[in-house]
Amino acid sequence: NVENRSPVQNIPLKNATMLASTYLGERMIVAASPVMVVQLTPVSPLDQVEELVAKSNFEAALQLIEEDLDSKWVQTRSEHRLKVKTQYAYHLYNNREFQSSLHLFQETKVDPRQVLALFPKIIPKGQCRKIEHPVEHIVPIEESGDVIIKATAALIPYLEHLRNRFLMDPRYKTSGRRRASRSLLLKGKGEGGGE
Repeated sequence: NVENRSPVQNIPLKNATMLASTYLGERMIVAASPVMVVQLTPVSPLDQVEELVAKSNFEAALQLIEEDLDSKWVQTRSEHRLKVKTQYAYHLYNNREFQSSLHLFQETKVDPRQVLALFPKIIPKGQCRKIEHPVEHIVPIEESGDVIIKATAALIPYLEHLRNRFLMDPRYKTSGRRRASRSLLLKGKGEGGGE
């Protein structure tokens, strides 16, 4: 177990007469008894993460990513973390844990159109068409009842965060100023004072 480093699996080997550790191309432990031979080979952290995600055990997968177990994948750690957190956000969405889901979407900076496309009953028709999601199955939100209210209540802080992020980002401030000054220039030309 990653959290407390306790064993997660015990393998009974009755009457084991030999136990050897070797490194022939890869590390392995071999145990033998009069009736069987067992070979144990390590599983890469990436394979372990994929297995945990497949079992929807996202928190353990994220803990494993944070562990420094294999220096081979240190360079891609942030990429794996982002992928798992995004899948976890979709998982939470499908389980109707909208607030937690949107918090993770916010943290991972997923394209806002992908997030808004999850709420087709809330956003105007025609918005966010042809959006592809990185997961296979998305449970649509019911049109009425408590679920839509819960979804909307969680979406509002997410949208406020987006607005604030765009207001703080100098790229958006500059492009907004350019549009405003361009529209003023065009307006000035149209009023007879132009060239």
